[in-house]
Amino acid sequence: MGLRGRGPRPLVAVDLAALDLVWIQTNPAHDPRSWAHDGAFVILALAKRQGVRVVNDPETLLRAGSKIYLSSLPEAVRPQTLVSADPEEILAFVYALGGRAVLEPAGGTRGSDVLLVTAESRFNLRQIVDVVTRGGFAMAQAFVPEAAAGDVRVLLMNGAPLQAGGAAAVVRRLPGGGEFRSNVAAGGTATAAVLTERIREVCALVGPTLARDGLFLVGLDLIGPVIVEANVFSPEGLPDAGRLQGVDFLTPVIEGLEHLVGETP
Repeated sequence: MGLRGRGPRPLVAVDLAALDLVWIQTNPAHDPRSWAHDGAFVILALAKRQGVRVVNDPETLLRAGSKIYLSSLPEAVRPQTLVSADPEEILAFVYALGGRAVLEPAGGTRGSDVLLVTAESRFNLRQIVDVVTRGGFAMAQAFVPEAAAGDVRVLLMNGAPLQAGGAAAVVRRLPGGGEFRSNVAAGGTATAAVLTERIREVCALVGPTLARDGLFLVGLDLIGPVIVEANVFSPEGLPDAGRLQGVDFLTPVIEGLEHLVGETP
């Protein structure tokens, strides 16, 4: 079985069946070539069935975009959420919330096209919904008031908070001036954070689902007491967490991968 890369580098044939482990580092939201990602996930799913360790699980990634996957987590840990490609359904959902919600494309990333709508948005709400659904599915969420204080990114490995040297891989992201989005790509600032009791509780509730679905490394974004996004593709945050905590978080990740290789599939 072979997989060829495409791009400026020379093409290289890889015998996947000869590998011990494949660590997927890609993000469909960064690359419009959906055919390449879907094809790669199918090929890697076949490699998995031949005994090759593949993380995160390619079959889970094939069926679960990072934002849509949030809907599979317990309702108690996420805001009221709707994922739909039907503008009328999204409009009805927003009106039922009193007109205050956050809308975004289901496949977006880095804060792209994440829009806050309020009662004052009613005059152009339909146009806003058209924008977020122009590529297909969109996600609408009830606005979480604690968003003014930013969000918290916590990285989980094998369903538990990633920890090293007595610290956890947790980062608080503060929104820039005039923004409600905390994404660093949208002007947010990464600051130090701690693993609070509430974050521990949330991780304990969702961890078994993540582990069951073969999601080795996941980034959860929390605002206040709820998860607003589950990043299952190449979750970012390790460099910031390591820099802010003064801890090497990459080594336990590599050790975790090595442990997987030693396990019986």
